[in-house]
Amino acid sequence: MAIYESAQIDKRFTDRPITVTNPAETSGVPFDRASVVSFTAADHDDGDQMIVMAVPSNAVVRSLELLSDGGNTAGTLDIGVYTGVKTAGTWTLTEGATGSQDFFTAAQAIATALTTWTDVTQDGDCTQSDRARPLWEAIGAASDPGGEYLIVAEVETADIDADVEVVFRITGVT
Repeated sequence: MAIYESAQIDKRFTDRPITVTNPAETSGVPFDRASVVSFTAADHDDGDQMIVMAVPSNAVVRSLELLSDGGNTAGTLDIGVYTGVKTAGTWTLTEGATGSQDFFTAAQAIATALTTWTDVTQDGDCTQSDRARPLWEAIGAASDPGGEYLIVAEVETADIDADVEVVFRITGVT
């Protein structure tokens, strides 16, 4: 198993503003982050992990959406929440809380192109009520550890058999 890092893009998208439907959700600073991850057939096997982006532990995650060019014919991803330590250029990852390795989605197919934003926020263990809680609470941690959690995609069920790019987009408030 190998651990890789992606290049994170942190910007406001102008094509779709964040909509707040609950007045209680207006406190905090809205964020809209994206990260493009290139999975290559030669480099990404079952169990490999890609650090997609970091988000504050107190962030309230409203959505996690994906786009994909569908360039491969096999392979799925689990998308979860981890903590990590980077020592001498090498990451050590730990689940953010028990069972959080597939918090957002389990076995998300990336063989088929996702040509419009596909919301995968509740395809794993995340519930509708979790989308209104700070991330630390949503994943079941006992208290806010402070700092950041890492959103991690893990290659699951099959190796990536051809090059594929996946765009991850996460929105919420801090």
